[in-house]
Amino acid sequence: VPLLLVRFEIIPWGDETYYQFRTHVVAWFFAIGWLIHRSTTITRRVIVSLLILATVPGFFVLEDRTVYVIVAILAVTWIPRIPMPYVAQRVIGALASASMWIYLIHWQVFPPLARLLDRRLAYVATLAAGVAVWWLATQTQRRVVMAVRARSLRGAFPTTRRRPTDGATRPTAQA
Repeated sequence: VPLLLVRFEIIPWGDETYYQFRTHVVAWFFAIGWLIHRSTTITRRVIVSLLILATVPGFFVLEDRTVYVIVAILAVTWIPRIPMPYVAQRVIGALASASMWIYLIHWQVFPPLARLLDRRLAYVATLAAGVAVWWLATQTQRRVVMAVRARSLRGAFPTTRRRPTDGATRPTAQA
């Protein structure tokens, strides 16, 4: 409910420049996604559907986008599985995994590409750029995590020998 107060501008937050693209303004979409995930009964799905129909209209300037978003969210709510070829699963899975990165970089990538290319091609290129950034970020994260783990394991299992405290010397192997 507090997120909807910001969404409907009952509680204004910040200036109006790019208002609908700010995190605190779109946070209610994440809450709806969580509610969809938690809606395991028909009653809950009906409630979430009504919430979608009550909150999405008027958020987007373009009516076409509003209709598309409502249909897509309702489809996610009501259709648990969609059979499709393996290749399509891979592409959609990559796009879903990269969606945050696509969102973060599309402001910088799409406008210059749209000036140079057909908008449809610029759109596909922007998605590909977002997937590439996601892949690079994921690979970097994995390497950093592996390096940190390797370093912490070296500290847990020292490889240098300690001298006995009783003054005796240990025999060492001669190579």
